[in-house]
Amino acid sequence: MSDNIIHTENGDPGSRRHFLKVAALTAGSTLLAACGGPSLASQVKIPAEPTLAPNLAQATITASAGKTYFPSGDPNVPDAYTVPPPLVQTVPEPPGRGGTVRVFTITYQPPVMPEAQNAFWQELNRRVNVDFHLLTATSDAYAQKSGSLLASGDLPDIFLMIPSSTPALIPAIQQGAFADLTPYLTGDALQQFPNLAMIPSIVWKGIMVDGRIYGIPRTRLLSNNVLIFRYDWLKKLGASLPKNADDFYRLMVAFTKQNLNGGNSKTKTWGLGRLTETFKFIQQMFRVPNNWRLESDGSLTSYFATDEYKEALAYLIKLYNAGIFHPNALTQNTVQAKNGLIAGQYAGYLDGILGTWGDRTAAKKLNPNSDVAFLVPFAADGGKPISWLGSGNFGFAGFPADAAQDPARLRELLGIMNYFTASQFSVEGDFILNGIDGWDNKKAKNGAKTLTATGQKELQDVWGFGNGVPIWYFSSDPPFGPRMQGLVRQHYKMGIYDPTTGLISPTNTKRGANLNQLQNDYFLRILKGTDPVNAGVDAMYKDWLKNGGAQIRQEFMDQLQRKG
Repeated sequence: MSDNIIHTENGDPGSRRHFLKVAALTAGSTLLAACGGPSLASQVKIPAEPTLAPNLAQATITASAGKTYFPSGDPNVPDAYTVPPPLVQTVPEPPGRGGTVRVFTITYQPPVMPEAQNAFWQELNRRVNVDFHLLTATSDAYAQKSGSLLASGDLPDIFLMIPSSTPALIPAIQQGAFADLTPYLTGDALQQFPNLAMIPSIVWKGIMVDGRIYGIPRTRLLSNNVLIFRYDWLKKLGASLPKNADDFYRLMVAFTKQNLNGGNSKTKTWGLGRLTETFKFIQQMFRVPNNWRLESDGSLTSYFATDEYKEALAYLIKLYNAGIFHPNALTQNTVQAKNGLIAGQYAGYLDGILGTWGDRTAAKKLNPNSDVAFLVPFAADGGKPISWLGSGNFGFAGFPADAAQDPARLRELLGIMNYFTASQFSVEGDFILNGIDGWDNKKAKNGAKTLTATGQKELQDVWGFGNGVPIWYFSSDPPFGPRMQGLVRQHYKMGIYDPTTGLISPTNTKRGANLNQLQNDYFLRILKGTDPVNAGVDAMYKDWLKNGGAQIRQEFMDQLQRKG
């Protein structure tokens, strides 16, 4: 198996709960009928995947509990494995009807090899029994391309929607551009799609628009933004984990004053990188609300209208003035921040939780003694800590409204999404992740699969428009799975939600970008000492209210009142 948290920027688990339940609903492995004539895939040797009958698979998993399988007992915390279980087939029949399915999705890598030269793509078509036509957008072009598709009115059959990148998607949904899937994805109807049924209910709630479901979530962990941290630096200092703000300050000063990057005296180190993002971790230290605080009278208080926010900002300035942040911390993007931590320039920065493993493995390549994981939040005063929980998704895949006029077509598309939502330890999930054995991947003696150069060109990440709940399993570092499970359990246990998750503010859709820029301008002036903290934050809040913030707040409160 690959070193991945399935199905994977970010966030929640695909688990053996998933595996066991699906194993009970499926019956053995079948070789899917081919569609179409001779192809490159037919010239590639495609071995049958070994599987167990559902009852034997369940017995195998049960017997390994506490040894190589560590069930979390919580649908919102990933199960962990140190040895992969046998594969089970979760989709016994091809979901497609033999026609064309157009897909719009996002990618963070170069384009995949064209279908005519891509054995994996051709084999995927055969297994699903459709002809996939891909329209992809890089992350920086996604908003423009998705907007153009909406304007054209010619929507693909499967459309990956990321409203945070393209706010216009929300009014398009509200105006009827996409099929309402609520009747198919709630109650007993959902059980027809066992992989979709394994997605935690709170993740479904996170993608609802006006109380309705318009897509299948790309599941992510609810525990999301975390401080990715160099535990090996802590060990070098002989220090303990910080328990309050004073401890953290002293630790960051020590990281900055002492060279901890492999003993190279010419290399300077700092405490932290990526300042504006890492500020989120500091806000959690001071118990700042997760975007909004719902008051007992039903009103909402914005996070930056609180005393806690002012305290957190004053503390950030203390760190900034002490030189604890890397000189480029204010301008770093995600890639630059990652590279800085991996190279040993600083001890921590904030990122999505799923970035932890990539940073850990990259750091170990440079320094085998490195130890990267994430730091569980603590309270500034040493009291009860909090963490911010996310919505549990990174977009959702929907279908155009006209699909609802053809129930058979709609069920076909849902069946296809059920295929792409399979667990890592299923025939389907393993194939999507690793491709054709012996062609797209090579298998080590311990069963771990690594993509070949061909596999990297054929798979990429474009097939991630649907994914199941993640699992903690790392073939090259098996003990790290249970360790991550323990950290996530702590993080989730102290978590607080944004009370407006799943709610839509039309004003925020229209003016959100401008309001964010307004806040950033004030933030930088306060950080650099041009404006004092209290007066600057008060002025920012007043300006925010005047330019649309008051309307946003009222729109959210009205919806909360209607929901009771």
